[in-house]
Amino acid sequence: MPRKAPLRDRIDKATLEKLYHQQGLTAGQIAQRYGSFSSNVIVLMQKYKIPRRSKGAGMRSKLRG
Repeated sequence: MPRKAPLRDRIDKATLEKLYHQQGLTAGQIAQRYGSFSSNVIVLMQKYKIPRRSKGAGMRSKLRG
């Protein structure tokens, strides 16, 4: 069975920013969409220099949901 390509090869900076900041998805939700782990999404966000939301901002986006 072939391995999946690394997450960085499957999601670019613009897409990750859109999912995280505009759509308000959590790192875990993004990871599920791409068959990965939230820790991989967070590492990729750091690589792309995408700032993380505060915990309060994440809760607000869930409530808006």
